[in-house]
Amino acid sequence: MLERAGYVVTAQTSSLEAWPNSKEPGKYDLVITDLTMPHLTGENLACELLKVRPDLPFILATGFGGSISKLKPGSRRP
Repeated sequence: MLERAGYVVTAQTSSLEAWPNSKEPGKYDLVITDLTMPHLTGENLACELLKVRPDLPFILATGFGGSISKLKPGSRRP
């Protein structure tokens, strides 16, 4: 769907691979990630990327039904 809308989609299967690639300024317009990934969760990925790319929007998806708080740049969940 995103490609049909004219976006270039890059898929990563590991948050550890996605982290260094996503920090490059201007490389991505949006990050869509799963909340519960191994090694570096989607929430932690978002927190770390917002430190270097505070303007980068995220979509955090999950198949789990727990509550998700709104993240602010530089914030961490207790």
